Amino acid sequence: MSLGKSDLVKAWVGQYPNLVHMIGPHGYTALHHAINGKENALEVKEFLESKGAKETLVKLKFPS
Repeated sequence: MSLGKSDLVKAWVGQYPNLVHMIGPHGYTALHHAINGKENALEVKEFLESKGAKETLVKLKFPS
């Protein structure tokens, strides 16, 4: 997700609500990126949290 692009994030989540809980390839969530965007992404962070986002990092399990 682009940091600070609240209109874009809201449109994506409006079309695909499960994106709120999407996990990137390294285990970081959109909420993680919004938190790290600090004041530039505060609106996105608050929006994601209002839609139920809680996790910021998910430990990935790879097959052995």
